[in-house]
Amino acid sequence: MQCDLCGKETDELFEVFIEGSRLHVCKDCAKYGKIIRKIPTGKEDNEHNSVKSFKRRKPREEDKLYYFIDNFGKVVELARLKRGLRQKDLARMLGIKESLLHSIETSSIEPSVPLAKKIEKTLSVKIMQEASPVDVSKTFEDKHSSSLTLGDFVKVRKR
Repeated sequence: MQCDLCGKETDELFEVFIEGSRLHVCKDCAKYGKIIRKIPTGKEDNEHNSVKSFKRRKPREEDKLYYFIDNFGKVVELARLKRGLRQKDLARMLGIKESLLHSIETSSIEPSVPLAKKIEKTLSVKIMQEASPVDVSKTFEDKHSSSLTLGDFVKVRKR
């Protein structure tokens, strides 16, 4: 094991608090700080030698990719008008500024995914669709090329 301070190879390391940092240092360098504990030797579970394994987790709702339908702003505006709401009223219901709602309705900006879901729920409309994963292997095989380009991964959407 190697000392974090001097770099010397040693079998005996100490966890030491030196000038606001926790370091694993040799016996000689331990005098420069406050010794917290001796690092166990011969075990693979200390911080420097362990390789942590992570379980693959299920994708969360935030991890999903969405894209907005064409003319999503017009859909929001028509649904709002159908319910007889003014921009001011709907903005208050959604907890956003009226100017933000106006920008969304004119499709100047795309709302965040949580806000879009709130709009969908409030107005009972669909303005987002979940993006389906692109099968890169098929794209790659069709090209008969030995290298991938950015175009192989990007799905272009026309407005």
